[in-house]
Amino acid sequence: MYKYKLKGLDCPVCAKEIEEKLNELKYKIIIDYSKKSIISDEEIDIDLLNNKLKKIEPGVKVVTKEENENLFKIIKIVTSAILLISAFFLEDYIVLFYVFGSLAYLIAGYNVIIKALFNIRHGKIFDENFLMLIASLGAFFLGDLVEAGEVMVLYSLGEYLQDLAVSKSRQNIKGLLDLNLTNATAVINDTLVEKDYLDIVIGDTLLVKKGEKIAFDSILLSSSATLDTRLITGESLPVEKAQDELLVSGSINMDNPIYVKVVKEFKDSTIERLRAFIEDSNNYQSKKEKIISKFAAIYTPIVCFLAVLVAFFVPFIVSLITKDNYLDLVLTHDGFLYKALLFLVISCPCAIVLSVPLTYFSAIGTISRRGLLVKNGESIEEIAGANMIVLDKTGTLTEGIFVLKEVISYGLEKDFLVAIASSLEALSVHPISAAFKNLNFNLKVSDFKEVTGKGISGVIDGTKYYIGSKKMLKDLEILEPKERDEIYLVKEKEVIGVLIVRDKLRDNSKEFIKLLQKDKYKVVILSGDSKKVVQEVASELGISDYRYELLPEDKLNIIEEYREKGNKVLYVGDGINDLAAFVKADVGIAIGLQGIDATVEVADSVLVSNNILKVFETIKLSISAKQKITQNIIFAISFKFIFLALSLFNLLPMTFAVLSDVGVLLLCILNSLLLFINKPLKKK
Repeated sequence: MYKYKLKGLDCPVCAKEIEEKLNELKYKIIIDYSKKSIISDEEIDIDLLNNKLKKIEPGVKVVTKEENENLFKIIKIVTSAILLISAFFLEDYIVLFYVFGSLAYLIAGYNVIIKALFNIRHGKIFDENFLMLIASLGAFFLGDLVEAGEVMVLYSLGEYLQDLAVSKSRQNIKGLLDLNLTNATAVINDTLVEKDYLDIVIGDTLLVKKGEKIAFDSILLSSSATLDTRLITGESLPVEKAQDELLVSGSINMDNPIYVKVVKEFKDSTIERLRAFIEDSNNYQSKKEKIISKFAAIYTPIVCFLAVLVAFFVPFIVSLITKDNYLDLVLTHDGFLYKALLFLVISCPCAIVLSVPLTYFSAIGTISRRGLLVKNGESIEEIAGANMIVLDKTGTLTEGIFVLKEVISYGLEKDFLVAIASSLEALSVHPISAAFKNLNFNLKVSDFKEVTGKGISGVIDGTKYYIGSKKMLKDLEILEPKERDEIYLVKEKEVIGVLIVRDKLRDNSKEFIKLLQKDKYKVVILSGDSKKVVQEVASELGISDYRYELLPEDKLNIIEEYREKGNKVLYVGDGINDLAAFVKADVGIAIGLQGIDATVEVADSVLVSNNILKVFETIKLSISAKQKITQNIIFAISFKFIFLALSLFNLLPMTFAVLSDVGVLLLCILNSLLLFINKPLKKK
């Protein structure tokens, strides 16, 4: 993926038009308005891009480094405002009045004029630049140069404040996963050497000093470490790590210097994967954004048509009724042409067009700060619209850290059963295998096989052993012991023992379920575990609807069944055995960093914290974002109708018309940015 920084991109509608035109090239291109950048799947020659941009949108170009556009904009606005005020006080001095007024108009409106003329020349007439140009020229034609200048000065001010708001939200996101890396301290032949972090490879040993960030996913070589993981998980409490444990990149060493061994290159590290997840989050239009974009495309021509009717047709009807002079009705200072110009200014769609993506961007930023990463605005929409929460059990509601609690033997030594079980489970990738891997038995296993949802098998000393559920017993045509519904250990065709394995509930799982039920969500557990195990967890959490002994394909069928009944399904799983379920559900949230390479591609969200309450926070924030979009649209349209009515009755001068448009835009932006100060739920 290649990214190119843009200069001079001032409106979301323009960004969408540029994207459409650039996609006529052979590349797949996305314009990210919030980050003012072009994103392409292939490298593109910058001169080619700039030549194409020059033909699409004058003033927009690719730059190789960040440029401070804000200072130039401030100087332009202040200079034109001073000139305009001077013109106002020099009205009795005709020459000076026109010199100062014209300079103010041209300085403030230069970009608007150039863009409007360029677009007219290329048949792209109806946009906000055209509206402002016609309104200001109309005021000039009617003899009010100061009002013409005010239109341009206030419009430039509105654009600047709009850009400032987007820039602020962009900086908030940018700082979330910023490591500020330069060098890493590598240990080479017992000597400390400063190396560029891009030159670090898998297997390198690094020294991480107190207060430094861990830039690579690593194994801890030192005896212990205390880490601050809030950059990744959003959790403020320190995390203790022991020797040989995995350290996630982005964590900060809070104690003595530690030595770590790199297990992933920087480009594949957790922090870099999450950064890419966040950066890509704003590159795809949600359904609402697509609707608003289409709305804007037909809205402006309709507004222009209505303005023509107001300017020329309405006074014609009035003149027939009142017998007043038609030209007087049209051309006087408060005549219908002036009303039509006010109509054009007030009808600018910027507030509606910008508030939707900015609201999603603010929501994504706020949620990311809490330790849950959302892929895009459409994911926010789907999360907000869910009415059923379907939960995996192991690793989602429970910690997924299993312990062997009891071994029941049918005639053989328990130590022998444990030795057989731990040797087989050492080769398994199922989460339950973790209960056996520290028991230090290592018998030689051959012909090992694992059947998802049923169990494992292997040959030890010439004898075939099986470990699995009653489904495995059924396949082997073995009668299930009636007193137990656990994990069975089978020798050839005989059950020789029962293994009782349990894991504990996550912190806050009970509170999470209570909050969901309080908000009237349908809550369901889908699990591959036995009826007894699932029933115990469901009972403890107060969940009445649960399914058990499910294979991955069973989960898919059940989710499809729920959706066919009209439910909007949000699936929450641990991201290891749930990839297909994520795809089948309307929206999916993956819990934890395990299997992140796969879940980033499939899930709509990834919870990098261990606090499951953050899933509920995400649901509430998504609903809040959806509500704010509705509020902004209703507010913008309502106020525009009010101002239009005032303008038709000569109760709104041009200055206030522009101020009202800018004011509505800024209030919509402010309402969207309020998501950034949403308070998190406290962990109990």
